[in-house]
Amino acid sequence: MTTTNRPPELTYAAPLAEPLPFQWMGQMGLFVRRRWPIIIGTAAGVVALALVYLFLATPQYTATTSLVIDARQGNPFLQQPTSSDSASESALVESQVEVLRSFGVARLVVERLNLAEDHAFQSIGPGIIQSVVGPIMRLLDTSPRSAAPANPATEAERREIQNTEAVQRLIAIRRIGLSYMLEISVRSPNPELSARIANAVVDAYTAAQLDGRVQTSRRASVWLEDRIRELREQAIAADRAVQEFKVRNNIVDTDRGLINEAQLSDLNTQLSAARARVAETEARVDRAQALLSSNPRDAQMGAQMGDMLQNQVVVQLRQQYLDAARREAEWSQRYGANHVAAVNLRAEMGRLQQALRSELSRLADSYRSDLAVARANLTNLEQQMQEAVAASANTNADRIMLRALQSSADTYRTNYENFLQRYTQAVQDQSFPITDARVVSAATAPLKPSNPNKPLVLGGAILAGLMAGVAVAFLRDIGDRGLRTPSQVKALTGLDCIGLLPRMTKRELRHGRAARTTREEAAAQLAAHTLSTRPSTLRHVVMHPLSQFSEVIRDLRIYVAKPRRRSRPIKVIGVVSVMANEGKSTVSANLAQVFAQSGRRTVLLDFDLRKATLTQGLVPEKQPGFFEVVTGKLSLTDALWRDPQTGLRFLPASANRVPDAAGLLYSERASSVMEELRTTQDCVVVDLPALAPVIDAHAVSHLIDAFILVAEWGRVDQDMLVENLARLGLDEGGLLGVVLNKVDVRGLPRYAGRGSLQGMGGYAVYQPAPPTKVNN
Repeated sequence: MTTTNRPPELTYAAPLAEPLPFQWMGQMGLFVRRRWPIIIGTAAGVVALALVYLFLATPQYTATTSLVIDARQGNPFLQQPTSSDSASESALVESQVEVLRSFGVARLVVERLNLAEDHAFQSIGPGIIQSVVGPIMRLLDTSPRSAAPANPATEAERREIQNTEAVQRLIAIRRIGLSYMLEISVRSPNPELSARIANAVVDAYTAAQLDGRVQTSRRASVWLEDRIRELREQAIAADRAVQEFKVRNNIVDTDRGLINEAQLSDLNTQLSAARARVAETEARVDRAQALLSSNPRDAQMGAQMGDMLQNQVVVQLRQQYLDAARREAEWSQRYGANHVAAVNLRAEMGRLQQALRSELSRLADSYRSDLAVARANLTNLEQQMQEAVAASANTNADRIMLRALQSSADTYRTNYENFLQRYTQAVQDQSFPITDARVVSAATAPLKPSNPNKPLVLGGAILAGLMAGVAVAFLRDIGDRGLRTPSQVKALTGLDCIGLLPRMTKRELRHGRAARTTREEAAAQLAAHTLSTRPSTLRHVVMHPLSQFSEVIRDLRIYVAKPRRRSRPIKVIGVVSVMANEGKSTVSANLAQVFAQSGRRTVLLDFDLRKATLTQGLVPEKQPGFFEVVTGKLSLTDALWRDPQTGLRFLPASANRVPDAAGLLYSERASSVMEELRTTQDCVVVDLPALAPVIDAHAVSHLIDAFILVAEWGRVDQDMLVENLARLGLDEGGLLGVVLNKVDVRGLPRYAGRGSLQGMGGYAVYQPAPPTKVNN
């Protein structure tokens, strides 16, 4: 069993009308496929740095203590709790965070723990990252901190400042969300040292806060003493002025206010009562008169008696009268009205009625006497009220001044009492100061290091490495301006990619770089006027007819020979490239060989008069050619060389360097030579100079029927390609298409997917077929 390679298969594929759904996922996959070495390499480098860091980094231990800041906590000397809004409380907590970070607190920690003599503290050095990033971060740090003293006078002060700054670097303060909780963390190589410093920070902060409150209370008490003394004198003077004004104006105070106001109030009350008494007495007199004129037996008399019912004599007489009247009515009904008992009862009723009237008359006289007294009392009260109102009206102006003096006195007294209360509170705060902070949990020596966190560092390094790798690969992809896919060619130039020429194998290139022609061979060539038949890349289709390169060249021949709607058929084909060394000479030579192999009369022209790659590779040195034909030194027939294997005719460039190549190509004689070749030959393939360095190709464009642009895969710059095509100024039919040369067949799917080798613009492109097994 042996393995052989089948010839590549020819397939056709039409362009899709619209992109497939989720096509971007395929593009991302292609991006990863072509850039995975960069991504993996960058990630591996970052992970390697992380491993070096983990190997060299000193383990750090973090001790944490929790502190709560609450200005509203209970104070036994405050009469009422303080209140504030959330914004001011948040600002208070943030202020305390900055106090904990301050230079002053760190300096107290150094003094309390005597860190200048602590070997564990003095042995702390900057970490790997701190050594690199520390100076930069200190330059960029704009957070407010208490400044250290400038220009320390002594060496001891300088060392103290250095120790304090070192402690500041170890301390980290963090507020937990929007709460009042603060975490004070200290990280150092020594767990016991971390715990001691963390607790010392809280102690130093608390001591500084207590000392500050004591000093503030002391200064406030001194100032309040002077202010209280001044306010007391002012209050006494204001009260004295009020009393003197009352004495001068005969104004007397009572429990209910000024005496005039009290008298008016009492007189008004008495006057109202007197008027009510008069009205009541008049009503009694009127009722008494009505009773005198009524019959005791009438029911109306009983209704009108009212308060007279309280008189037992009147009640008894009326009751006796009613009993006698009842008995008289019974006797008269039983024995007749003239009966002695009935007559006696009527006589008794008369006596009782007379006695009742006498008693009512007496009561009426008493009521009239009371009415006279009540009226006299009312008149007296009305006179007193008029006198009191007149006296009060005379003192209105004095009362206005009195109210002003009284208000001033009350203000001074209130201020005095408030300041006295504050002075008492300040004195109490000196003897029993209370801070707004309290420790929730004290720091303890950690049992295991907190930094470096190996899983976190490795995981972060992998993630950061992959992200950095993707970023570098993305930048590399953006910076890649070379043409690599047929779709890029179509999108950039509007031209079809008519061929993908694979990069030749090392074996093929090695055969193409065979030894130069010997003198004997050169002499034989010169005598027979034939081309060299030694292996060369210029004769690849002849030497390796079954290679992928040869298959694409033959397919290119079919595409060029395909009939088109033109004024005349394509006979003169110009092969051009944007830059030098893109393989245009190899393409033109092999294309001409293929045309010659098909039986067509074909001539290959080397119009690259400056470099003459074809001339140097196909004929001996310094052989006359196109230049000599144009200048009339040699006939066209004598200048042509023949390939003994394919029958191809070749016209070299020149025996010597041509000074004005563009002018020579643009001359009328050059046009005549081209017309003669067009008449005698079936196909003319012209190797033209590159577009970018010179304008020779522009000068000869009027002699060419159609151009084929050769672009090296991944090398030619897109902007340069567009610019030079625009300078060439060809219409749509003047340029057949673009041939991508030196294509990495294995690398191409990483840029355009597997379908890129199966179709471009509807034209045939070759794809290497997998090997098949055959039996010997």
